[in-house]
Amino acid sequence: MRKYIVRILNKMASVPMHIVFIHVFPKLPAKSLLIFKCVCKSWHTYISSPEFISIHLHHSISSQNCLLILTNTHNSVFSVPLNSQSKPFNLPLFAPSKDGKLVIVGSSNGLVCLNNVSKELPICVLNPCSGFYRELPSLHLPRRPRAVNFGFGYDHVNDDYKVVRLMDYLSGRLVAFSNLCRQVSVFSFKTSTWRVVEWVAPSDCARDGENGAVLMNRLIHWIVWCFELRKCRIKCFDVCEEKWVDDVPMFDHGATHIEENGPGTRDGVLDLGVFDGCLFVSKINEQRSDQINEVIDVWIMKEYGVKESWVKLLSVSDARIARSLRLSPVVYSNNWKKVLVRRGCTSGNRLCWYDLDDESVEIAEFRGVGDCLSTNVCVGSLVRVPGGHRFDKK
Repeated sequence: MRKYIVRILNKMASVPMHIVFIHVFPKLPAKSLLIFKCVCKSWHTYISSPEFISIHLHHSISSQNCLLILTNTHNSVFSVPLNSQSKPFNLPLFAPSKDGKLVIVGSSNGLVCLNNVSKELPICVLNPCSGFYRELPSLHLPRRPRAVNFGFGYDHVNDDYKVVRLMDYLSGRLVAFSNLCRQVSVFSFKTSTWRVVEWVAPSDCARDGENGAVLMNRLIHWIVWCFELRKCRIKCFDVCEEKWVDDVPMFDHGATHIEENGPGTRDGVLDLGVFDGCLFVSKINEQRSDQINEVIDVWIMKEYGVKESWVKLLSVSDARIARSLRLSPVVYSNNWKKVLVRRGCTSGNRLCWYDLDDESVEIAEFRGVGDCLSTNVCVGSLVRVPGGHRFDKK
């Protein structure tokens, strides 16, 4: 890293500073810019300015300057640059507790939201490049929660980052859908408070531990089971308006194994998320599956909101991957010929490279990570965590 920085400084020595500021700095990784802030006062002032942070963010998004964020069973967070020409490195970032399971809720503008599944520790939001983070105040849980899910997004109208909690719980003694209640709460970084925006008896139910899939930084999506239609729907919550908006249409698929009260899947849907800027749904293919081997299809929505734009990305029947609770694509390889997929199971996740041409599978090893719990892709940015402070890496 030191030789890399010295080489850049030598090249910039003969270049006018206004050219460096306008054409060079926005293209550099966030971590390099954080080091350059120490060169001189003028550099520090310019790199720290909100105008430059916004310019750098837009360039990172357009150039797909992304990081792979991982959490492991030891509650550490790791960052892996995806477009680096050198060998990827893993950097342990944050280890708040040895208890529970630290999972990634989502990311927006380079900020990552983390939740401890133990429900006893606060949610936190961090910037993996700058090392700044902020813990959120805890929320009360009812005595009989059925599903507790979170989402993270950016309200561009009010320039505010928000965390959404979607909670279904039973209000009566009987385990019946007639006793189901739903509470949607939103935490605003500007006001530093949680606020209940919805408290109703829902016509559908959510699955527990399903963090929302965010698109365009503001639209958070969850898979729910509709009682009346007896099929899955994709609900969408707008963090700007703080309310539900139109459902996202699902692709046509036949009804599969339906288990309304047990842990099984409904409609065969396993997972919902974001891949390469598009919504994806992974689903059991009942027509091709048998008692020994399951076939899992991954569908992606090429054009948001258009039902006809759903296309099948891959179909996996290899027992090393498919015989699990879910299969989720994470990111393309640099040559776009492979897809990093996450195979979920009860003990954790295993990352694999799936070759789109020959359908071969190769275990993806990330040095020092160990057993992976959750993954996410975010851009490298200098965006500040509102009200945040730097954590102690020790």
